Amino acid sequence: MNDFSDCRIIYETKGLCPVCCQWVDAQAIENCGKVFLRKTCPEHGQSDLLICGDASSFRQLREAYLITHNEIFPQSRYLLYLTPVCNMSCPICFLSRQKDQKQDITLEELNKTLSTPKRELILFGAEPTCREDLPQIIEFLKRRQFSVSLYTNGLNLSDLEYAKVIKAANVDKIYFQFDSFNDEVYEKLRQKKLLDIKNKALNNLKLLDIPVVLDITVVNDLNDHEVGKIFDFACRQNHISALNFIAYVRSGGGSEFLNDNVLMPDDIIKRIGDYTQGRINRDKIKVYQKLLYIYMSILKRRTCFYIQYFWVYRRDEGEYLTLDEIIDFGKLDNVLDGYLRLAPKTGKMFAIAYLVFKSPVLLFALKQRRICFEMFRMAFAHSFNKAEYAKKSSKFLQLIFTTACDPYKSDINIAKRCHVGMIYKNDQGELKIDDENGMYLLQEEINSKIMSGKI
Repeated sequence: MNDFSDCRIIYETKGLCPVCCQWVDAQAIENCGKVFLRKTCPEHGQSDLLICGDASSFRQLREAYLITHNEIFPQSRYLLYLTPVCNMSCPICFLSRQKDQKQDITLEELNKTLSTPKRELILFGAEPTCREDLPQIIEFLKRRQFSVSLYTNGLNLSDLEYAKVIKAANVDKIYFQFDSFNDEVYEKLRQKKLLDIKNKALNNLKLLDIPVVLDITVVNDLNDHEVGKIFDFACRQNHISALNFIAYVRSGGGSEFLNDNVLMPDDIIKRIGDYTQGRINRDKIKVYQKLLYIYMSILKRRTCFYIQYFWVYRRDEGEYLTLDEIIDFGKLDNVLDGYLRLAPKTGKMFAIAYLVFKSPVLLFALKQRRICFEMFRMAFAHSFNKAEYAKKSSKFLQLIFTTACDPYKSDINIAKRCHVGMIYKNDQGELKIDDENGMYLLQEEINSKIMSGKI
């Protein structure tokens, strides 16, 4: 139990009561150097969730986030919910309650609705590879100049011929569900032994040189000890472009499964920090987050406050360099703090001019200039919406520490700035585009409670 006798409020917001899913008053509070999200429901009382183990870092990042994201930018990245059909029945699935309510989106409907090019679309669903016309959908969207990724459990990609068809459709990358190197974990989370078929699918993607993001659902006391092993594996696989460590979400089926094993991204950062003996840690990630906030705000693109990122550069035989071993983070942090001090006073344009003025300092801060050239190439391609930055195998590996909004961690100010939207059919068969997937997930949880008679 936590003693909250000496705590202070960092900010006030609104959140969902985890019991009745009603919007209630909420506060981020600091206690004993940690940050908790406290929600107070008139009917169900108070609930506290640890959201960060370092209050100082949390405050600094929140200040940087509010300075750079004081406006809500237009959404440019969407999950496209193609189908409620799935070839699995995972007890932790946060979309499990939608399978009997949602409908397939047809190619004809996409043709009528999606007209703005160069958006990033992630083909999503229960399992999009269950759609027989998936290759045609990918080809159609690519002709419309969309960046197209595929989120999948990967089972159908264990068939090499099918994987070749997906490759030929010109998909940009694959978000691949991969939770463990242990079949006991898959039996707990997915109700099946899946390791062999997962490895086969991964080998097919490597053979075809399709960039892969491994999506790892991390559960406390189940597979959290494997984050280091998965990191080591990715350091030897250049076709793996990112590791997305997803803190277990208590929505949908997950709301009644493993309730005591919840994590936040901050917890996963602590685990990989311990594994790498501090080469990757919260302080280094904090500097990169400031850089990311500034970069994304200049582009007027969204990023989520709950999600944190870092990069490593893969060398031979699984060795790597961390980002701070490529560029002097002390000098970089000073320049970033200068931008953050100037922006509220002088406006964004003067602050950008300051960055340009300080660019020689950053050039001299480079420790590995040859490596930085590849990093700049990727940043340039990303800035101009060129999907090619993700297409070729790269020595760089992105680390993502993330979670999704659920009734326990819901914060309306974070949900409204969600970095990804949702395109789906509602219960009436109407095609809808929501700019905030966080708000969409929270509303779905409310709807499920109403349908089940719990509220």
